[in-house]
Amino acid sequence: MKILIKFLFVFIATSIFAQNNSLNKNKVTSTSFNDSLFKKLPVFDINSELKLFPNTFSFGSDRIFFNNMQSAEQSAYIDGIPMQMFSDFPYFAINKIEHTNNSTILNSGNSLGGNFLFSTLKPSDSLCVTLDIRKDFPFINFKKNANDAGQNAFEGMCNINGTIKLSEKFKPLFLIALSIKNDGEPFPTNGIKNRMSINKIAELYADPLSAASFGTNSNAELVTGDIFTNSRFIQNDYVNSRKFFGKIIFPINKNTNITIGNYSTFKNGKLPIYENLLMNWWNNPDFKENYNLNYLKIEQNIINSENFNIKYNVNFSFSHYNNVIENTDYKNDFFRYGYAGKFKTYKINSYSWTDTISGYSTGVWQQNGFADTLYSYTSNENSNPFYLTWNNDYYNTVNHNDLYFNNQQLYQVGGGLLNGDESSKIYNLWNNPGAPYNNYSKSSENNWYISANFNIMYKKVDINIGGDFNKKISRSYALAPNELWTLARKLTNNQIQELDYNNPHPVYDDNNVFQDTIRYDRLYNPNLQTYFDLMFRSKLGLSYNNTTWIETDNYNPSDFSIDMFSANEILDANIIQTNGYDYTCKKITNYSYSEFFTSKNIYGADYRPIKAFEPTSFNIFVNAKYNYKNFDIEAGIKVTTQPVQRVHKQIFATDYADVTD
Repeated sequence: MKILIKFLFVFIATSIFAQNNSLNKNKVTSTSFNDSLFKKLPVFDINSELKLFPNTFSFGSDRIFFNNMQSAEQSAYIDGIPMQMFSDFPYFAINKIEHTNNSTILNSGNSLGGNFLFSTLKPSDSLCVTLDIRKDFPFINFKKNANDAGQNAFEGMCNINGTIKLSEKFKPLFLIALSIKNDGEPFPTNGIKNRMSINKIAELYADPLSAASFGTNSNAELVTGDIFTNSRFIQNDYVNSRKFFGKIIFPINKNTNITIGNYSTFKNGKLPIYENLLMNWWNNPDFKENYNLNYLKIEQNIINSENFNIKYNVNFSFSHYNNVIENTDYKNDFFRYGYAGKFKTYKINSYSWTDTISGYSTGVWQQNGFADTLYSYTSNENSNPFYLTWNNDYYNTVNHNDLYFNNQQLYQVGGGLLNGDESSKIYNLWNNPGAPYNNYSKSSENNWYISANFNIMYKKVDINIGGDFNKKISRSYALAPNELWTLARKLTNNQIQELDYNNPHPVYDDNNVFQDTIRYDRLYNPNLQTYFDLMFRSKLGLSYNNTTWIETDNYNPSDFSIDMFSANEILDANIIQTNGYDYTCKKITNYSYSEFFTSKNIYGADYRPIKAFEPTSFNIFVNAKYNYKNFDIEAGIKVTTQPVQRVHKQIFATDYADVTD
């Protein structure tokens, strides 16, 4: 644990040039706007409201920059509670937004760029209902850009607030804000984008290949500029969002309030992929994003008089976030990604003449291996349509040359796609029409937050004492599922590549006449057998030392699962990035960093758990202000604890016994 001590001393001197000048003492440390301004401007989301602040700009989402510094993770607060996904907060529930810096860093986060403090509307004494429906239409020439007419946005908003009269003394207040929004394109631009015509895309999808001097060429690389059209919008790029904010205030007595609140947002839609923009936009992946924040706030004025005031507030919150990006059709069925069909290699024994074998001095035909004679492809109901069309066209294009059907390697060199293969990008840039999205990722985060603030004001002295505790558990998982087919192919049959020359099988005909031929069985070498090969043979009902040659490409996706691989096999292939999930995408808990080197699965293979990122931070601060005539004097001290992960010097050594957390 590393302890950072931050000292903040602020000395503000202000000169009064005229006796009647009105001076805003907060102008040095904060800037704020309220809903009276928002209602007069064409701003319809939080980002637009934040960009009203000087020197503020954004790149969408929660990436807000102030004074050329990106906002930190905890830089937005709702009624004193830190929140994520603040760009999606229902903007019509906002009463005031304040950007703070300098002294306010002490009691609201550690962002050097400052913090945005959101204050929500105060419920009215009587029931108030506000409805707002907004429909945006793109400003385009419909005659020239008829295909762009569908790119627009719709949002329906509802704000309900009021008082629940349970008794004359107990009247809870409530606020509910709801939003339903559909964005045809979340981040439109004024630039013109090129895309291929639908008719040409259909033509290339049905006939992607043409014959070449060796193998095949991609027809998409032969197109000319006259088949492209212009568009103002990215195709198949949309976001549907559902947002909710609600709070209820319980007035326990004259000086005490308890507030319970919730902010939730759910988003789903299509994620634009740059390589798909020109001719493959309908294969953009699905994304889902959820965020839920629950909080409890306690406020009490212990003493409330003109010259003496003592008050405190305590906040508790818990939030959960998760995100998934996946192929529309295959979700988390990893072996469906990149599945083309069944491939089978037909083999015969190969021989060479030799007179060096003892007992056969006149010479004999000795088996020296196996020769491939034919490589076949058969589609089925699980075949990805893109792979099916591509491979069928491949057979039709090169059917004049049996060379390309001889074995797996020549099939690939000629332009055919095996399970898990991806077609070459057009000019190494654009995806072919119909090429599926072959990645999967997910992430999640839990946050616990507790804060307390004690304030004493006596005449011109203002003292704040407080602190906060924050605990986060962050997990992520990213996989290239189609690469599992390539990895399975690589890890199978390694232990039976050689022949067992110590156990020859002379060949005799039916009359027991020696045919001058010796064949051999495959030699089993346990030192070369992989974990995957062992698990797959077990799945097929074969013994571990069985010498049957297995072609993984001749099986269905349902015959495989990712846990057939060992963690080392997956990690060494560099097709995964994970923490907080194991390599099979299962959530893991209660593991230390050192167990990455020691933990085993039930079969004794390395499990390699990578624990979630779990930082815990504490902040304690004291801040004092004093006003003396024309001078504001302010001083404060803040102690911050931040976890720092230690990496032992032996982490890359063979012996991991000394590795500790």
